[in-house]
Amino acid sequence: GTTVRTRKPARVVIHMFSNGGAFVYERLLHVLKESEPASYRVCGVAYDSCPGYLYLADGVRAILIALRRSVFAWILVAIFASFVSLHSALSMLIGRPTRAQAFWQTMQSDHLRCPRLFFYSTSDAVISAERLDEFVAHWRNTKSDVLVRKWSDSPHVQHYRIHKREYCSELEAFLAACGLTPQ
Repeated sequence: GTTVRTRKPARVVIHMFSNGGAFVYERLLHVLKESEPASYRVCGVAYDSCPGYLYLADGVRAILIALRRSVFAWILVAIFASFVSLHSALSMLIGRPTRAQAFWQTMQSDHLRCPRLFFYSTSDAVISAERLDEFVAHWRNTKSDVLVRKWSDSPHVQHYRIHKREYCSELEAFLAACGLTPQ
């Protein structure tokens, strides 16, 4: 007879940085909701400086920080603010959630049941630590395993660079909580 080998699904941890990573994760959640492939299983989600609620002022600040307040940055801010304002007004007019509301809803209704790890700082100039505190509380209320490392002195997505030992220690504990240990 023939022998059929079945492989255990690969275990995957998602580690995202800032809202750029959170936007990719948002799209991934939509795909996984339709059908999670049998070839892998998400066993943990790590957030570094994200997700941030999509406040217009935060978007403007992020552009100005990233582009060092150049003339181009100010032009981009004007275009960005106009587009976001128009999109939000039209969304409200037709009774649909704004982009900010839809993004936040997707992040909070994440269907994956696995441990969560959050790295963030109260001195982040891009992402609101208070809003992340609320997001962490949301996940704790779902009875998910939640690990948090919150600093007071590291800028946006710079936690590993400034607190390397602590960052790695938290990450190792998280991977253990996900059932992944070094071989």
